[in-house]
Amino acid sequence: MPKLRTKTGCLTCRKRRKKCDETRERCQNCSRNALECIWPSKEQEKDRRHLPRAGRSTDEDGDGSELNALVGWDRPGNPIHELFNTVFSPSTPLLPIDSHFYTVPSSLSVVLTNVEEPNATVLLIAFANEFLPGRIHPRSYPRYLDFSYAYDMALSSPPLLNACLACATSALGTKYQVANAELRAERIYAKSIHALRSILEEGGCEGSEDWLLATVVILCLYENRKPGYDPATATAHIAAAGQVFRKRAINKMSAATAVSTQELASSQTWSAIIFERIFTESFLYHSMVMSVQDSNLTPLQDPVLRKVFDDYYDSCLLSTSPEPKNWPILGMHYQIVRLFSDLLAALDDKPTFCGLGDIIEQLGLWENTSLTDEHGIHVLLYISAAKLLAYQHLVDSSYDTTQYQSLLQQELENCKSLLAKIDVTTNAFSRYFFWPLAIIERVIQNPTASLLVQQKLKTMEDVDPAGKRAYDWVAEGFERRFRVA
Repeated sequence: MPKLRTKTGCLTCRKRRKKCDETRERCQNCSRNALECIWPSKEQEKDRRHLPRAGRSTDEDGDGSELNALVGWDRPGNPIHELFNTVFSPSTPLLPIDSHFYTVPSSLSVVLTNVEEPNATVLLIAFANEFLPGRIHPRSYPRYLDFSYAYDMALSSPPLLNACLACATSALGTKYQVANAELRAERIYAKSIHALRSILEEGGCEGSEDWLLATVVILCLYENRKPGYDPATATAHIAAAGQVFRKRAINKMSAATAVSTQELASSQTWSAIIFERIFTESFLYHSMVMSVQDSNLTPLQDPVLRKVFDDYYDSCLLSTSPEPKNWPILGMHYQIVRLFSDLLAALDDKPTFCGLGDIIEQLGLWENTSLTDEHGIHVLLYISAAKLLAYQHLVDSSYDTTQYQSLLQQELENCKSLLAKIDVTTNAFSRYFFWPLAIIERVIQNPTASLLVQQKLKTMEDVDPAGKRAYDWVAEGFERRFRVA
């Protein structure tokens, strides 16, 4: 007969692979780290293989009526339906749906029994299998869909868990038009903020922890994607994430450091490395977009943070070759994004790491590389829009504009050609092109190009009702800063 489980510590320590002193109701590890100390029920303490199949219920919240409404239970092909049916069979992979792999981590088989939020288990699965994968660039490697490290952190971190649940509730409520879903999402979001504030006020963290980085970035995602788009609050979360990265640099905290070959064989170690890559890129992407309105949100113009990210990508254990499949959030090489940051600083006549002429030259080199290696329309459109912005500035600020007018017109024709080829109707990436679209419409203001942009935005409305408001916020920033009357 298989041996019964001998581990008797709290679930939080088990998930963190820490030795528990087994003090109920709150062990010393959880008290010291300001974590929620979760203990298994008597049934969960038994080996699950010895439980009758009838006891392996997937409905932890009664008849599941609220859950059914929220996740669109009766809709054919709904991935969450399949996820819910397989929540206790983590070794069985789900079929690819919409080009994504959906899996359920083993840790979710015994989780969230002490969480007040109804249907928290399925909402967390929805977050990790529908919301998070939707933020990953479609051309990325499938390995970037491994969110098991984030799952495990959420199980022992109330601020992070509630941030995840708020995102899932809002996204599913919008997708299926569920009444009052947004009110419920706001309530869960408020719980995340309250829990986070309490930990910070009590000195319960150093300010560099992985769960803290994940929490503030996910709170930004929530603000960016909810129907009542709130850029001011999202900006505050991204600024907080910048402080976390600064603190991590001081503590030299990185999944890529001090990792042995043996540890690299561990799937948990790789999951942590993937987590760090995804959330680093997410921070850089949101900073790039939001810095258009708030020039203080420019981490790549801060010498300390620029070195943090330069060093990170120089030593990253995951590939940093230029192909978009290696860039799960940015969809393009970090150095291109860094050039965009340098460009905006140069146009504002601020001290920067690179002059305008050098920036244009380097953008041209990246454009040639992208064309030769077929990196994708999205990379070419971003680069073309950046060059367009630079040429417009030179036309507006130079005495002899003939040469720059010619370059501007050539680049504008290139932009219009690329515009016709992009698709903004994929919900997750409906907003990915706001940066180049705003430059083309609000700074250049060419009637033909502007009409193309408006047509793209019109097709986006069905999949992203709040998208136009988010676009206008970015576009107004470009127009205010770079449009010469």
